[in-house]
Amino acid sequence: GILAVMGITGSVVAYMSSYPIQASIESISRQPFFSKKIQIFTIIMQSIMQTPIIMAFLIALTIKTQCLNSTSYNDSLRLIGAGLALGLGSIGPTIGLGLFLQQACTSLGINRFSYSKIFSFSFISEAMIGASVIFSLLISLFILNSSISETDSLLPGITFLAAGICMGLGTIGVGLGLGKIAQKAAHVIGINPGLHSDLSKTSIVAQALIEAQTIYAFIIALKILRTM
Repeated sequence: GILAVMGITGSVVAYMSSYPIQASIESISRQPFFSKKIQIFTIIMQSIMQTPIIMAFLIALTIKTQCLNSTSYNDSLRLIGAGLALGLGSIGPTIGLGLFLQQACTSLGINRFSYSKIFSFSFISEAMIGASVIFSLLISLFILNSSISETDSLLPGITFLAAGICMGLGTIGVGLGLGKIAQKAAHVIGINPGLHSDLSKTSIVAQALIEAQTIYAFIIALKILRTM
C-alpha cells in the first residue's frame, strides 16, 4: 500500500512538475523584463501541484501505523486498496495539471499582457482538475477507517481492493481530459486575452461535465464498500 501511494504519486508528481518549469524558463528568456511575475506564477502553481504528494505522505503514514496491527490477508488487502485508491487516483489529475501549467507558463512568454487573465483562470482550473484527487483521498480514508471481522473468506479484502482500484482508475481519464481542455483554453487566452471571459465559461462548464465521471466512480466505490 505504501509503495502504491508514495511510489506512483511521487513519481508522477515529480516528473510532471518539470513540464511547467521548462516552459517557465523559455518564457523568461522571451520576456526577461517580466521574469519576476513569471517566477511568482510558477512557484504558486507548482506549490498547488505538490498537493497530491502531501496527501500520499499522510496516507502512507496511516498505512504504516495500521500495518503493525495487521494479522490477516483481508486486512493486508484493505491497506493495499487504500494505497491504490490515491496512488492510481493521482495519475490522471497530475498529468493533466502538468500539461495545463506547461501551456499557462508558455502563454505568459507569448503575451505578458495576458498575465492577470491566465492567473485567475489557472486557479479555477487547478481546483477543477485537482478535485479528482480529493475524491480518491476520501475513498482511501474510508477504507483505512473500516474494520474487517474475522473470517476465512478473502471476499472482504477483495472488496476493499476493488473499491480502491475503482476509484483510482475512475480518475485517470477525467484528469487527462480536464487538463487538455484547460491547456487549450490557456493557449488561446495567451494569444487573445480579450476572449478570457467566454473561454473561461466554456472551459468551466465542460470541465464540470467531465468531472461528473469522477463522482460516478466515487459513488460506485462507496457502494462496493457498503457491501461489507
